[in-house]
Amino acid sequence: MFAEWMLIWAAIAGPTGFLIMILIAGIIWGREIVLRRQLRREQQEFKSSQSIILEDLQLLQKENALRRIESRLLHDMLHQPNLQGMIDVVLRAIQPLQQGAFVAFFRAERGERFYLNAHRGLTAGSKANLVGKSILFSQVSVKEQQPNCSLLDQADLLKLLSSYLNPDDLARAKDIHGFFMHAGKRPVGVVVTTRLFPVGFDPTVQMESTREILSSLAVACSYAYEYENQQSDLQLSSEILALRAIMDADYPSPLKMLEGFCSHLLTKMDSQRAVLYLAQSDTQLPDRPIIEIGKMHSLGVQKRWQEYERRLARLGHCQTDPDAVGLRVLLRRDLEELQVASLIGTALVAPIVREHKILGVLCMTRPENNTFSEQQIELVNWATDFLAETIVKTVNHAAVVRDARIDALTGLCNRLTFEKSLTTEIDRALNLNSQLTLCLIDADHFKKVNDHYGHQAGDDVLRFLGRLIRTEAETLPGELRPIACRYGGEELAILFPNLGHSQIFRFADQLRDKIETSKIISEGTTIPVTVSIGISSLHEHAADRTSLLKAADEALYEAKKSGRNRVCRAAKLEVTTAVP
Repeated sequence: MFAEWMLIWAAIAGPTGFLIMILIAGIIWGREIVLRRQLRREQQEFKSSQSIILEDLQLLQKENALRRIESRLLHDMLHQPNLQGMIDVVLRAIQPLQQGAFVAFFRAERGERFYLNAHRGLTAGSKANLVGKSILFSQVSVKEQQPNCSLLDQADLLKLLSSYLNPDDLARAKDIHGFFMHAGKRPVGVVVTTRLFPVGFDPTVQMESTREILSSLAVACSYAYEYENQQSDLQLSSEILALRAIMDADYPSPLKMLEGFCSHLLTKMDSQRAVLYLAQSDTQLPDRPIIEIGKMHSLGVQKRWQEYERRLARLGHCQTDPDAVGLRVLLRRDLEELQVASLIGTALVAPIVREHKILGVLCMTRPENNTFSEQQIELVNWATDFLAETIVKTVNHAAVVRDARIDALTGLCNRLTFEKSLTTEIDRALNLNSQLTLCLIDADHFKKVNDHYGHQAGDDVLRFLGRLIRTEAETLPGELRPIACRYGGEELAILFPNLGHSQIFRFADQLRDKIETSKIISEGTTIPVTVSIGISSLHEHAADRTSLLKAADEALYEAKKSGRNRVCRAAKLEVTTAVP
């Protein structure tokens, strides 16, 4: 409308009006172009502002989502009933799946020693290499120092763990991260992971979020450790008092006192067996321990376990510098190197040292492959120190008592001790109606041995017989272990509680055969020796002490009369019934 009006006005006004019209139109057109440009610019600025607002909104939403994830994890962590539950929650959040990545938490114990406490995704091989091992994370340099949780150097970390991780885990460790958790200067633990928290976020955000969560866990660990230490100290004090009370109690002999001490300690150490070896006067350990606690269901297993214990005890005793001797905990990997891992999963070897001298070795073993707790190790350290202070007078007294009841030549019980044991066992067998068998053993032609080879040879023969009888007796389970003695001269006796003559006949015949086939050498001369054995059993062959001894003696006489080098059983007891 406006344009039509302008054309009509220009036609009326002539050329001058036309020029004025063109000028006005140009001004209006230029203004319109300026307005359009301004509009486009404002539209672009609006779109840019809109994009920024949307990006900020998305970032805010993502940050809110991250905060919600972190808050939820902290909530779940803090609502766990114990510290181990907290650790498991955090590891599950970092590594929600069992494959493709792994995460492990190493707890700080005893200064700068770190032990595997929990993990997710580690292969069985890597776990076996790490369990119970002290990992020296102090060798890894810190890349970024932060309060409560510092980042470890990746190259150093990979170098340290390369000897523990199997090839599959090592291949996944290219993106490994290590976080050193601490409360002030006190180490709390180390988390090693190939995945950061949470999944789906930028790596920088993940690193910061993981560190923040682990910082919270470090604080929780610090408080939990402090509480555990207080409880552990109280419990340790209680256990020490209990062990002291055992030593102060009234026992029939010092050896029984030591046995009670070791038995209580065995229970507190959650172990299956405990043995105490005492060094002899020549500083060597004997073949047998002075104390042995814990039995096996199988005799074969027990014998092999005992051999392993001897090896471990010698390992603890063979130290060139007694001042540097210390308690050692050996797990399956260590035991495999000593070739004793077929039965034992964990062993604790604690030398007993006093005045720069190793008095003996305490050895505790169990089939499980898991290390002893810090409190248990402290208890054993105290126990060995306490034993070192008291064992000298205890063992000296025990040695006097033992010498008073042991025959010096054969190492068997003497006649007086055997008579007391015989009376006790017969009373028990009669009261309980249980079995009891007696073997009398006599060396054949022993007078000829003395006359032909000399009395030294006769002594060597008796020493050999005593040693062989002790060895064979040890093959029987503890509850069936016989009582052997030197009954007089060349005559020996073995009393078998809880066994009848049928079982003992095979044992006696095997003993006879081993004596016959053995080489007894005295001063370079081989001496042929055989024995005759008589067997009698309570109830089957005798009704009381006198008849038991008489029946065994008659059976021995029958063995001698029928050609020697043989085993004879007593005649059956004749039971007569009174006629009314």
